[in-house]
Amino acid sequence: KEFSEIMGQMDFELNKIGVNLNQIAKKLNTYLGYQLDSEDKRTLNNSYETLKKCFVLLQKYMDHIP
Repeated sequence: KEFSEIMGQMDFELNKIGVNLNQIAKKLNTYLGYQLDSEDKRTLNNSYETLKKCFVLLQKYMDHIP
């Protein structure tokens, strides 16, 4: 049960990262010469930290993944 809950939360977090990255990519592709602002950089840093946490969790539960 714990594993299923953690995987569900991880799925949510990974989806959120994908949405955030798509929003940044849209700005970069829409506006010629767009430079990442502090919010974009914060989003990228938060995404990176979340990905590291997800990786650690996946390592912990690797034996439970079919």
